[in-house]
Amino acid sequence: MQTQTGARISTTPAYGRGQLRRRPVILLLCSALACCLAAAAEPVSGLTGRFLQMTDIHPDEHYIEGAAVSTSCHTILQNDSSTTANNHNLRKGRFNLPMQPEKNSGGQTEQVLTVEDMRILRPGLMGEDDDGVNDSGIAGYYGAPNTICDSPFALANATFDWIDNNLVGSIDFVVWTGDNARHDSDNTHPRTQGQINEMNNAMAKRVLQAFPPGPDGKVLPIVPTIGNNDVYPHNIMYPGPNAILEHYADIWSQWIPENQVESFRRGGYYLSEVVPGKIAVFGLNTLYFYVHNMVVDGCKDLDEPGTEQMEWLETELKSLRRRKMVAYLTGHVPPEKKSYSRSCHARYTKIALEYQDVIVGHLYGHANIDHFFLISENKKGKDRYETMDDSEEEDQALSVMDEEDHDPFHMLGLNSYLTTLWKQYDDIPKKAKLSTYAIVQVSPSVVPTYQPTLRVFEYQSAENRAEPTADQSTEFVEEDDEDDVMEEMNEQELEEYFVAQLNNDYDLVNSIEKRNKKPSYPRAVPATTFGFPLGFTQYWANLTLANEGPTPPEFEVEYRTREDYGLQNLGVSEYLSLAKRINKDALLKKEYLKRMVVQTGAENNLP
Repeated sequence: MQTQTGARISTTPAYGRGQLRRRPVILLLCSALACCLAAAAEPVSGLTGRFLQMTDIHPDEHYIEGAAVSTSCHTILQNDSSTTANNHNLRKGRFNLPMQPEKNSGGQTEQVLTVEDMRILRPGLMGEDDDGVNDSGIAGYYGAPNTICDSPFALANATFDWIDNNLVGSIDFVVWTGDNARHDSDNTHPRTQGQINEMNNAMAKRVLQAFPPGPDGKVLPIVPTIGNNDVYPHNIMYPGPNAILEHYADIWSQWIPENQVESFRRGGYYLSEVVPGKIAVFGLNTLYFYVHNMVVDGCKDLDEPGTEQMEWLETELKSLRRRKMVAYLTGHVPPEKKSYSRSCHARYTKIALEYQDVIVGHLYGHANIDHFFLISENKKGKDRYETMDDSEEEDQALSVMDEEDHDPFHMLGLNSYLTTLWKQYDDIPKKAKLSTYAIVQVSPSVVPTYQPTLRVFEYQSAENRAEPTADQSTEFVEEDDEDDVMEEMNEQELEEYFVAQLNNDYDLVNSIEKRNKKPSYPRAVPATTFGFPLGFTQYWANLTLANEGPTPPEFEVEYRTREDYGLQNLGVSEYLSLAKRINKDALLKKEYLKRMVVQTGAENNLP
């Protein structure tokens, strides 16, 4: 794809592709129980037991090597000329750039962004009291890590080259969680829907080149979803059918199953059986849940696209339950309480807990920071937003644009968000009931908000088999104990309850007990089930070193969940235990923070 400066996203196939070495199948003597469990997970031929998640690539056709970071890496400022003199020939030869700042139509120089602008425009950057944002310096050839700048095409190409050479043939499917166009960070280069469509089309073609159809014409299952910057204006999507959904249905037609095209054209969501009859991946349209999408209204009214999507999701999960399949829920914006409308968050929480015998993972992007968080019920068995009335929902919608606490990834800054996250980890009860929690995994981005990353999961299969072991953590209970309904009653209800018992008013007694009894959730999918996530390897690329050459960045292992966090699998009990350890162990917390901001050193400014 050609740009105004001559840069392009490569459209030629890569050759000499290598493969990740598969683990040898080690035959072990096992107990009769272990053998039976192993036999229950039927092998599927040709699978590797791995899949890739990539997110938030944000290629920028206006990115210029040597440009000022404060201009979103779009303009070389005059006072930067001496700093970039050594790169002049490289810059001139590759991009044919002017040395003076560009003028807009009014004859004014490019707008220079402040640090405050950067915090609002880019999720995950530091809060207002932090010094972690790099608002000075110049753009490197492969990117400007820890800044507001988006990805140069050089980084996008290098990322796909690495995938070509290291992952092709070694993964079974791809989860691709959105944002494949640049941010609206520069008023002198305003975006249009046409530009966004063109960039997404180019990215879809590049992905298809990395994973072309096989000799039988079949393509690797890939599950792309729409990001909040894949639309214009950003965050805004009207109910479908509409032209934007038609465009994505067209460019992703090779990946959207034929029987799911109608739901995608109507709402931008669909289901893909990435391993037929065994593993399904939902590609959700989180824009209809997103609190900043001001043209829709949550998930309460039946005619709202968010409500329709939730109804569809439940129907499909019921079908998967009957077929004894497992499912991953994926999308762009994670289901964080202040990122979703209150009614959508409540509905998502309810679905996550009621279908935990089907759902084995919640995989998202958007935030740029590497972390996990919990979704859970309150004491009454409901998300606290579920009981909100219509006026409260309306008040939330009206205050979105002028209150800073609605989308933590954009407005709060990382410091404030982490304060909330640490409290969530700390509030896990000593005897937490596993059935009342679900884990949301948020992958960091390719765009170098910090450093570029990719994530490769391993799941239970013939190649990757978890040994049946006792639950590591004895501090959590697998099933709910018999509920003591009186624990959930307030003083007035207790008095009413005792009076009803004294008066032998059993109808009232039953009514009060029913009102205070928590719902009963199904037992979660066992870790020995085919498709259950066993762990992941996090890869990162050091752009600081790559820019010195410049030499193409190589993605290297940053950490592995089993070796570096001690997780036996990615189940709820393992993550609850990790959350408690992070809060108690200062050294572990420090490592977690370093990985959260992908080895940029920005963790030194975090709580």
